Amino acid sequence: MRAATQPGSEPSFHTEELSTRTWPDFVELFSQGNGWDYCACMYFQRGGELTTPGFESRAARRVRNLDDKCALLEAGRAHGIIVYDAGDPVGWCQFGPSHELPLVDDEGQPCDHSEQAGAARWRITCFVTAKSHRRRGIATMALRGALQSIREQGGGVVEAYPVVAWMRPDPVAVRRSRRGASGGRLVVDVDGIGGVTAAVGTFAHVSTQGTMSIFEREGFQAVAAVRGNGTAAMLKSPDVDPSEERVTHIRMEVVI
Repeated sequence: MRAATQPGSEPSFHTEELSTRTWPDFVELFSQGNGWDYCACMYFQRGGELTTPGFESRAARRVRNLDDKCALLEAGRAHGIIVYDAGDPVGWCQFGPSHELPLVDDEGQPCDHSEQAGAARWRITCFVTAKSHRRRGIATMALRGALQSIREQGGGVVEAYPVVAWMRPDPVAVRRSRRGASGGRLVVDVDGIGGVTAAVGTFAHVSTQGTMSIFEREGFQAVAAVRGNGTAAMLKSPDVDPSEERVTHIRMEVVI
């Protein structure tokens, strides 16, 4: 699927769905020396990190992950949107049926949220943007492309687990306008959820699951607070203090 230039986007941008034809562009995007290259967006497809003996280095894991991703694509089980700038791949969003993208707990192990998230037919898990194209709306374009593809495949309940806010290891360098402080930690009050703590780290590291703001703009609603480290997500228990460091993400849903 090739999408026309989206309203409000720069004329050189367009999106295409991952396919055997666009596979070389996916490989190119994940071959630019970024910290996420090795993953090849396999973390959620596998339900955790690659732990097979012999794949201790990122270089070895990258080769295996790309092979596994290609095999899933050929089997019709890998889905995503690539954003292009004048033909060059510069961004990505992974989505798919929820059963193809299992959630993981704090230990990186698959976990079942069927009672809370059983209605979700689709899940959006990951975003990447080339360093040269940050702050240009790439993630938003990719998200809109993913939602359009989901609509064309029948739609339904779509869920995501974005980060709410973030701060650098230096607590003075905070990058969020809706803020409040609690015990030296940044805590954001989310409507209907309560306080959620900011993730600590560089934005590129902690925002791989997307940010609350881009999902809000597409009509998603916050439904639960979750723990997370930028990759893992576990539904929050009622007795967990919302200002706890690892309660950094929320589950959001939209029906399309």
